Amino acid sequence: MIVRQFISWVRTAPAGERAEATRCLARAWLISDLSEDDRAAAEGALLMLLDDASPLVRQAMAEVVAHSLEAPAAIVAALAVDQAAVAVPILER
Repeated sequence: MIVRQFISWVRTAPAGERAEATRCLARAWLISDLSEDDRAAAEGALLMLLDDASPLVRQAMAEVVAHSLEAPAAIVAALAVDQAAVAVPILER
């Protein structure tokens, strides 16, 4: 439910706010005790955010998932081939 609200909100939010919210969502996916359904919904939202027009959003996600071996491989792979500001945190680790 919260992820659906997030997706609705993210469509109109400013880039800086989307970046911070994406950072929080990625952390929640990695360290929170989410139900299977919430975890799948959060991962789906993160996958959708890979297409965000602002590199700030993708960079925020990269900075969080770069520190985890548990991050979804599809997300890590997409971020690793993004523009340099996004890919560097992933490639450094």
